[in-house]
Amino acid sequence: MFHLLRASVTTLAIAVVSTVQAEVVVGVISPLTGQFARTGETWKESIELYVKLNGDSAGGEKIRFVYKDLADVNPAKARALVQELIVKDKAQIVAGFLYTPNAIAGAPIATEAKVPLVIFNAAGVGLLDRSPYLLRVSYTQPQLTVPMAIYAIDNGMKKVATVVSDYGSGTDVERTFEKQFVAKGGQITNKIRVPLDNFDFSPFMQTIKASKPDAVLSFTPGGVVSLGLVKAYKETGLEALGIKLLTVGGEVDEASTLKTLGKTALGIYSSSLYNPTGASAENKAFRAAFAKQYPGVEIGVTHIEGWDGVHLIYHMIEVTKGAKDGDKAVQAAKGFAWKSPRGNVQIDAKSRDLIQDIHIRRVAEVAGTVANEGIKVFEKQPDWGRQE
Repeated sequence: MFHLLRASVTTLAIAVVSTVQAEVVVGVISPLTGQFARTGETWKESIELYVKLNGDSAGGEKIRFVYKDLADVNPAKARALVQELIVKDKAQIVAGFLYTPNAIAGAPIATEAKVPLVIFNAAGVGLLDRSPYLLRVSYTQPQLTVPMAIYAIDNGMKKVATVVSDYGSGTDVERTFEKQFVAKGGQITNKIRVPLDNFDFSPFMQTIKASKPDAVLSFTPGGVVSLGLVKAYKETGLEALGIKLLTVGGEVDEASTLKTLGKTALGIYSSSLYNPTGASAENKAFRAAFAKQYPGVEIGVTHIEGWDGVHLIYHMIEVTKGAKDGDKAVQAAKGFAWKSPRGNVQIDAKSRDLIQDIHIRRVAEVAGTVANEGIKVFEKQPDWGRQE
């Protein structure tokens, strides 16, 4: 189906720069089918709520969102979808991207067409270096991992085993945690990398159990993989021995795994860009509006990604007055700061990554429900991957 997408993006770029059209089209590439379809749904829920509360226009122009399904890691399809959105659908901003390889595939197209790509999730270190038109509203794995390493050492955890899914984000976590933790006097007892399609973590937990660490640091991408890790941690008796589970992945995500785990997740720690129990006015207002629009639906990190992503998009469209001018749109984003449900955030003017507070959380019973309760805040965290 993608053979029709071979139109020259260069020709398109020349034709559209600094022009205004009847509507502004924003493309969203997200998983709408497959194991991580819920992520795509959460982005759409946040976008639709934002539009309902703020209107469907910015800069004097109507905004229309066009969704494309990309369920898994597929760079060739990602590239084709970016082309389709720009050439066929006339998108002047493209957003979404769950996986880093897919965002990387879209980067050259963004550069050639001078179209901003707003990354909602893909967390690979150095991703934004692939194109000056890439912006990110999520995080990088080092941004979450450094605070967790500091928290562990500051709270008496001197020996830690690491277990990560074996792909880019997992190895970023492993490397970053070890560097920070060892530099502060900690010891890594085990370094375990697990294939991405592995759901049974019991043998790895038994190996870790024999090493008697103070804690296990884990990264898995969510879904059944994360559920398998938590199940193995509990069933092999590590918790009973006082070995803590520190997570920086999807192990206790509010919108997916935490709901499934329920009380089984009690006591698990996580490092996240969002504290659902935060008392800020912005968080309370967001949660109230969301509950009214989607009663019974749990708010997760990916909801916050979608909310802040569309807020940034509206800002760029407002500043450019609906003109198709990628350079001006990106310039408008650089240094842009706002109050988010997650806290104070700002697009770094140099890197185009997000500077934000990172929250250490512990699963507890809060007001009769199982929730990630914030216990420590690390303020204004940069992309620590750029500091290495």
